[in-house]
Amino acid sequence: MKKATEKDKETIISHRLKVIFENSFELKSFFEEELKSIYWVDTAIMKMLARMGENSISDELFTSMEDHINVKEEQLRRLEEIFNANDFYPEQIHCKAFSVLIKELEHVTTVTDLGIVRDSWIISVMQKIEFYVITSYGTLRTFANLLGQNEVADLLQQTLDEEKAYTLELNAVSDLLYKDFKDIVEVNRNVKTDKYFFHSGFEQFQGIHRQS
Repeated sequence: MKKATEKDKETIISHRLKVIFENSFELKSFFEEELKSIYWVDTAIMKMLARMGENSISDELFTSMEDHINVKEEQLRRLEEIFNANDFYPEQIHCKAFSVLIKELEHVTTVTDLGIVRDSWIISVMQKIEFYVITSYGTLRTFANLLGQNEVADLLQQTLDEEKAYTLELNAVSDLLYKDFKDIVEVNRNVKTDKYFFHSGFEQFQGIHRQS
């Protein structure tokens, strides 16, 4: 077998560096596109939280949404900081997949009346939204680490931690609503004319609660 010359070694090293550079460039392009997509998503969530808060009856749910709007404002500021750090233009890219979740949430307000069932359904869809957001930020954090952007990865991790905490908060609100609905059923279980209504409503609520 012919021994590789110094020139051959230089050629191999040069090729490897070229592959690494090309992969890094592609990864950074994908990173930029995903940042712009989540920038649109978070902006849409802020608007949606305000609308859903007005369509809920639970004080706890309303408060959690109001508080999360403030959290989202800080998350958007972090995204803009990341755009600046990478010399990316802070543009929003419409996300078709996330639009489906927004439409589903808006659908809830058209097919339910103001009350506990609507609030529970809102929480159910919000949990789907949180799953999408957590997955997106987890991917972005991994990309940042691969690109050697440790400070950017830390910023993304902050947002990731906040979103995970919010899912627990939604679970807590859901548990409170579940208890309230059980209390309503208990109070009205002996009212013959309302028995079927509360029984069927409770079954619907249980199904929604299990999804949360």
